[in-house]
Amino acid sequence: MGTPEFVYTTYIRTTPERLWQALTEPEFTRRYWGVSFDTD
Repeated sequence: MGTPEFVYTTYIRTTPERLWQALTEPEFTRRYWGVSFDTD
């Protein structure tokens, strides 16, 4: 594939538990990103 032309890094000051909540709970994702994700 080759070297990526663009890399974007975001640092989030949080706990692992809160990060997991943000990625898996629709109410939380909607609050921050304006959309909810369907996850299993």
